[in-house]
Amino acid sequence: MRSDNICFLDNQVVFVDWSCAASGNKNHDLATLLPTLYLEGSPSRYKIMPDGSNYAPALCAGHIKRLGERNSMPKWLVSVFKKLVAIELEWAVECLGLEKPDGISWDVID
Repeated sequence: MRSDNICFLDNQVVFVDWSCAASGNKNHDLATLLPTLYLEGSPSRYKIMPDGSNYAPALCAGHIKRLGERNSMPKWLVSVFKKLVAIELEWAVECLGLEKPDGISWDVID
């Protein structure tokens, strides 16, 4: 999020991703935002979007793909993507009513 992504419309603030600006599915946009907001202290993704079982695994797969292509990705960004993968997997498990994964938690990933 940068200042050029913020627009003011009457008494509202509107965020615009100009490179992907289009009219689309609001649930997809919310699902895409939730994992990164969670990194910054927002409530559980599941509490906000309990029906995210269609989105969480797809987002996770996208981040895994990007990690596989990380030739010149800075170390800090690799860490962010790893955390997002763990967050999205936890979200998918919650949505599907499965047992919590026994792997590493996102908050201990360097």
